[in-house]
Parts: sequence; C-alpha cells; structure tokens
Amino acid sequence: MTDGTEGKANDVVIPEAIATVVEAMWTHVWEVEPPAPTAPDGETAEWYADAVGYCDSRAEILTDARSLLTAYAREIASPRPPMGELAAAQGISITSLRRRYNETHVVALRHLVDETGTIDEIIAPFRTLYDDHLRHTSSSRDDEISKRHEMAQLYAAHEIQLAEQIGIYAPRRAPTESREPEDKLRSRRTYDNSPFEPGKLYPGRRRRLLSEYNPRIMEDALQAGNPQLLDAWHIWTKAR
Repeated sequence: MTDGTEGKANDVVIPEAIATVVEAMWTHVWEVEPPAPTAPDGETAEWYADAVGYCDSRAEILTDARSLLTAYAREIASPRPPMGELAAAQGISITSLRRRYNETHVVALRHLVDETGTIDEIIAPFRTLYDDHLRHTSSSRDDEISKRHEMAQLYAAHEIQLAEQIGIYAPRRAPTESREPEDKLRSRRTYDNSPFEPGKLYPGRRRRLLSEYNPRIMEDALQAGNPQLLDAWHIWTKAR
C-alpha cells in the first residue's frame, strides 16, 4: 500500500497504462453482446430478458473498471487522489472503498504498471478484461498479444479439424433423429476465437486466459502451425 499521502488534484499522475486500459474498457461497453434490444412490440417477456442482459453485460465491465481505478488510487498511486472525493463519486464512505477490490486486483495492477508478469496475471482478477484491452500499454505487451492471437487462431483451426474428425460438425441428422439443432450443439462446444476489433460484436464467449485452452490440443496446434511459439506457451502457462 502507498504511504497514504494524498496530493492535490494537479499533483496526481495517472499512468498511461492505467488510462489506456480503462478507456479500452469503456469502448468495449458498447461492443459486447447482446446488442441493444429494440422497443417491445406486442408480447414483452422476451424484451425484458434481452433488456436485462444488455444492462448486465455492460454493468460487469463498468464494475471491473471501477475496481481497477479504486484499487490503483488507494493502493498504488503516490501521491493518492483525495480519498474523500473518490468515495463521494461512488456514493460510499471512505472506509467502504476497500470493498471495491481485493488483493489480486492490486497485484495485477502492479504487474501492469511495472511491466512485469504475464498478461494472464494482469487480466485474471478482472472478469471482463481481455488481453486486447492491454494493447498499446507497452511494446512488449503488444508483442505478447500478437503471439497470443496467433496461438488462438492456430488452436481454433486445429480444434475444428479434431471436431470434424469425431463428428461434432457432421451434417445435421433428420429431424426425427436430431435432439438439438447443429448450431446449438456447436455453440456449446466452441468459443469465439475472433480477434478483438472495435465496433465488432462477438456471438460466442471468447477465451480470456491461456488456462482455458486444452494444453495437449494447443501444443499439437503450435507444433503443426508455428513451433517457435511453443517456448512462449510453456513460459506463460508455467507462470500461472
């Protein structure tokens, strides 16, 4: 924790990495699924569910951003921004600020600011934070992100090959034989591996952490597609 010294508004310095990540999260608020529901027409039960989902998906991102900012301001910043103002902005008491985050958030932010640790160690405590949110925080992070994306693409291609071999993507059976539509079966078994792009919506859940990949499939995919990535894979997964 910092020494507790609070500075004047003009004395507080916001690290570029912190500002970059938070701004990326704010941008992400408008890009996540589900899209904004249209106004109800007739029956409204489905609209209510869509509206709640729309609010919930965005609330999670903003909650993570608030945890990030509060943890940095209270535990790492030196001098710290005035805690009274920070608490008032959230409508809580100063003592309640500590409940906005936990120690894993603080450790992750130290890695972010000090350019240490892996991307997984930074994003893991924040449920809605992706590696792409860290883009442009440093050249080494950008390089790590590029390698992670290539790993994801190689994994996705290899995963599809394996799925086809065992029949997951086989043509749909006749209606009398099929229990569920093929698109539902596929959505349950796969992730969306699309690279993060501003303005793009993602129909499936994207993997955030390297630990979410099957190690054996990933190693086979890298061995076949780009063996030079194997060392990075082993280093980054061992760190977790």
